[in-house]
Amino acid sequence: LQPDGAGGADVVWEWRLWDHLVQDYDDAMLNFGQVSKHPELFDINYCPPGGKVACRNQDVLSAVPTFASGNSGLAVFGKDGKEGKTGEKDWLHCNSISYNPDRELIVLSLNVPSEFIVIERTKTAREASLHEGGRYGRGGDILFRGGNPQTHRAGARKEQWLFNQHCVHFIPPECPGAGRL
Repeated sequence: LQPDGAGGADVVWEWRLWDHLVQDYDDAMLNFGQVSKHPELFDINYCPPGGKVACRNQDVLSAVPTFASGNSGLAVFGKDGKEGKTGEKDWLHCNSISYNPDRELIVLSLNVPSEFIVIERTKTAREASLHEGGRYGRGGDILFRGGNPQTHRAGARKEQWLFNQHCVHFIPPECPGAGRL
């Protein structure tokens, strides 16, 4: 946003997660694909095993959840309009955003999925909606993610190392480890 001088602001750039989704539930949808083969995209059906409550409770995490969709944590929203049983209303709670202007990178801390994602601050909003282009050649797709490999089916619960984190940022230039997360 850029202040407009009249108490408001103009949108100068935007990135929408909606442009970077994958799901393997409904093959009639354009974003249908094998989730584990697309870590650059966000699985719209992912829900942490046991939902948000389990993320905060180690006793619940240690138990194996039993869902109709198996033990994947998949939030199933039926094709017939019936509500899913494991969905999370606050599925993409973002606690912090940090920008590194030298590398043109943005990091977002996603609380419920217990991960952070790094995207490029592309030159245009159009480029941000695509899967190619920009400085890193991937448009607005996720360049790197960390904290919870279950979100893109690249690992198990025991490999998760973030649990409802609240802040991720790039280390400032004047500090040791500058530019790192």
